[in-house]
Amino acid sequence: MSDLEGRAVRGGLWVGVEKVFTRGLRIASYAVIARILGNDLIGLFGLAVITLTLTNRFSELGIDTALVAREGAIDDVLPTAFSLQLARGLVLAVVLFAAAPLVAAFFSDPRATGIVRVIAVVPLLDAVHNPGLVTLDRELDFRRLAGLNVAEEATYAAVGVGVAVATGSVLAPVAGIVAKSVVRAVGSFLIVDLRAVPAFDLEEAKRLIGYGKWLTGTSILGWLTREGDDALVGALLGTGAVGFYRTAYQFGRAPQTEITGVINRVAFPSYANVQSDMHALRVGYRRTLQLTGALAFPAAVGAAVVAPVFVPVVLGEGWSEAVPVMQVLALTTLFHTVGASAAPLFQALDRPDLHTKIQFGVLVVLGVSIVPLIEAYGIVGAGLAVVLSVALTAPVRAYVAAGLLEGRLLEQVAPLAPPAAATAAMAAVVVPLSGMVPVSVVGLVALIATGVVVYAAATLALHAAGVGVVGLARELLGAARG
Repeated sequence: MSDLEGRAVRGGLWVGVEKVFTRGLRIASYAVIARILGNDLIGLFGLAVITLTLTNRFSELGIDTALVAREGAIDDVLPTAFSLQLARGLVLAVVLFAAAPLVAAFFSDPRATGIVRVIAVVPLLDAVHNPGLVTLDRELDFRRLAGLNVAEEATYAAVGVGVAVATGSVLAPVAGIVAKSVVRAVGSFLIVDLRAVPAFDLEEAKRLIGYGKWLTGTSILGWLTREGDDALVGALLGTGAVGFYRTAYQFGRAPQTEITGVINRVAFPSYANVQSDMHALRVGYRRTLQLTGALAFPAAVGAAVVAPVFVPVVLGEGWSEAVPVMQVLALTTLFHTVGASAAPLFQALDRPDLHTKIQFGVLVVLGVSIVPLIEAYGIVGAGLAVVLSVALTAPVRAYVAAGLLEGRLLEQVAPLAPPAAATAAMAAVVVPLSGMVPVSVVGLVALIATGVVVYAAATLALHAAGVGVVGLARELLGAARG
């Protein structure tokens, strides 16, 4: 394994450990806040987050990605990047504050005006973080980033849960987000020596925005495909339905998509550093896909199986409507994983347009199917539309990636076969068991423990037969120690 791969692995392990810790904090804090607030107030908070992410996504300039992909030093371009970042934050804050009544009218909930105006401060806080933070991504130095992210999430949990317990107000999770943004802004200047004073160079700005134009399109399409369903649920079914739907996503799909996100975050700069070496790219892509499947497949199936026990135990009896949609959204990950590793490959090969074009296909399928399915099946129908859009387009991502790597499709996706087989063995044992265990903490722990043991045993059996990811895991751990 090369020095670059070793650094990538060590960085990936830092990010992985950080994600396990932050995801655990997020799940715990969200569960506590959800139990206190209930689905209606969680839905109201969801309306504000949907609006915040809409403005963020529709104005995404792709500056950080452009800086990561840029060859050579970036010191001279950071002042311009900082200026663009600050200008964007100010504009977003003004737009959110002014548009709050329109948001309330769209969702037919006048309470949304106040909470959207409060959350409008977040883009301003996010804009003042140190743009030099991107150097840690460029150098695959994820250790310091992991520390910052943990500090942010711990702050969100402490403030959000504390305010929820003290007041029972919908502003509790908003307070957590604001506090988290403050920690990121301050921490970004403490952990990176490279800093910049805002300045503006028109030519540099054009280059940055020019690189990011396809990423802007991808970001917009990403919001429409990831948050558009939430928005339609709110518009068609009401604020309470948003609470159920977003909570189902939080526990059913988000953990699995974060697995692919962690791996892809490390993969992009790794691919970018070997973009002229086709053999290295091909090997790296297959490794990335195999690792993604080994982690995401059992997590997705496990979430779907334990949902009927998990939801009443963790969230309370009042959240039962979230169970079926949580199961549907969890299984989306099985299809998502097939094409998930393609996005960083497209970016590294300077073809971000491919990801944007495929995302447009996702949007078309989602747009055609979601309203009829919501009208027929409610929030479960929204989840089914998401599954359909991912299932039909994931093979396209994998096919295009195989073409860029000058290989055959089956050859490129073959690394997914061992984790798929191990996950099937796990499901064969845990699914029957799920109907026998009590709906209690003991039953939930028993289900999870059984799934982990069976999946591990199946993986080791496959390794003994000469296939699987155990060899790759040993290699990665050896590189991490190096």
